[in-house]
Amino acid sequence: MNRINFVAQTARKRPIKPMPAKYQESPIRPNIEISDGIRPHFPMVPLRYLDVKFQDKSTEQYVVIPKGRIISAVTTQNAITVGGALSVSRRVISNETLGTASDNAHTDVLMHTVTTEENTTKEFTFTLTALPVKADSVSVNDGTETFTDDAEGVLTGGAGGSGTVNYETGEVTVTFNAAPGEGAEIDASWTDLDETFTGNTAQTPIIAGTFKVADDTETFSDDGEGVLTGDNGGSGTIVYSTGAYSIVFGAGVADGDTVVANYEITPDNKIYTGTTNQVDGTSPLYIDGDGSYYGVSRDISALMVPANGGTNRTITYDALDVLAAVPSAAGSKAVVEADDTFTLPANAPVGVAMYDIYQDIRGAHLNYELWKSYGVLAEQFIKLPFVDFGLLRSIDSSLKFVNDGAGKSGYKTGAASVSAVEDAGYLAAEAKYSFLYFDSLEASTAGLAGQLLMPDLFGNWIPQAAAAANSSSIALTAARNGQTVGRLLYVDTRFPKDLLETVQTPYMERIAGAGTQGLTENLLDFINIILVASGYTYGTTDYAIIAREMVQAGAFGYAQIQLSAR
Repeated sequence: MNRINFVAQTARKRPIKPMPAKYQESPIRPNIEISDGIRPHFPMVPLRYLDVKFQDKSTEQYVVIPKGRIISAVTTQNAITVGGALSVSRRVISNETLGTASDNAHTDVLMHTVTTEENTTKEFTFTLTALPVKADSVSVNDGTETFTDDAEGVLTGGAGGSGTVNYETGEVTVTFNAAPGEGAEIDASWTDLDETFTGNTAQTPIIAGTFKVADDTETFSDDGEGVLTGDNGGSGTIVYSTGAYSIVFGAGVADGDTVVANYEITPDNKIYTGTTNQVDGTSPLYIDGDGSYYGVSRDISALMVPANGGTNRTITYDALDVLAAVPSAAGSKAVVEADDTFTLPANAPVGVAMYDIYQDIRGAHLNYELWKSYGVLAEQFIKLPFVDFGLLRSIDSSLKFVNDGAGKSGYKTGAASVSAVEDAGYLAAEAKYSFLYFDSLEASTAGLAGQLLMPDLFGNWIPQAAAAANSSSIALTAARNGQTVGRLLYVDTRFPKDLLETVQTPYMERIAGAGTQGLTENLLDFINIILVASGYTYGTTDYAIIAREMVQAGAFGYAQIQLSAR
């Protein structure tokens, strides 16, 4: 009978996650769902480079996408983008440098010594040995007459002689004005160009037929069998499996010119983000979708990112991201530092986040993880807080919710800039809540029932026809497009009301909603966050009273929204 021998286990490389020190209940964050709808099976995890919004008290983990935020997705499909130009798995490697040409100078090389028999000979022929010859670099002399090169293959002697040079073969013929005479030495000076480049590509395996090489004058094509053919007489080979290449340029490569390669490599179960097809020549940025994390389920379909209205958004990391140890996409360091940036490419919406989406920590601990994957709402009735920043501005013109001055509408769309001071209220709310915002004073049609909605730069909700510049009207007849998320059913500012969902009641008062003036706790929190960040001063008045009055004035409330993927 065979024995079973046990080998001592090495130390675990992943830490044990202890129970959070304060497992207290977080402030109430009601689900955004109102009624059952279609909840497709679309399991995703968040992109690991997303910036942190806030830390959840219950789990002590970090939220990167607040519930109710409009989202897009990064997928692994070949050359197929879900929600915009975000990803490509069949990677295109652009402008990889194979080498830079360097001229080689040859000075006063002895080519021929005149013999007795050649005492009266004027014409001499010889061959330059280092090729190809750089045009305009050839000089020949016998100590009396010097020939120069006109870059067209013609040599002209200083005393009236003539000659020619073949740059490819190196053959030189010169006729001196006077015979050099016995014993005279004929010297030549010239520069030869780099013509042969060998080495290995940085990425493999290469897809047959996709390898292309070029300098400023010649381009090589790949026949799919590993044979390269230049359009100026050059030739070469490429081994697809190893990336080994050998390239000979037909006319050489000029000094300082760079030889670059463009090629595709096969899919490798990684998800790539950045400029579509990496056409900008930068190093590919990748996220390992299924390979590096311990215990990752293969049913993960995509990576979740906030929608951005079809415009690139640059994320700037801050101290909270450093504390959360957000991984760095730069490759030169493990985690981000304050003021590092990451560009989230333009995308289109695929749905709405059902829950607060936590930072992806799968595999970081042996015994602890949060969600393995998340779903997405595609068709549903939801309720979100809203702010009419036009009415808010009329209540107190000093409040800084969004920068809507100097020809700016306040909507965060397109290339709209974001100011930490002028957009203080928006940024504070955006860090915790998802919301609808509009300006009904600038455009009387803003916030009307039936209006189509779309994401702004951060994935929050705005009227579909809203723009970055001031507009006196938002069209109610706008057609659905790739950025349409749903339709505004109505906005609700009628508070207090009976049978409210969740209110905060001070101890012993026994009256529902007394501590929040009849507002829901999360609506009150939403308003307070904006007012404090915008510079509002409460004075001695209860802040809940101020909030209720602003709700009743129409500046805040709830928006009822119908999601629709069609």
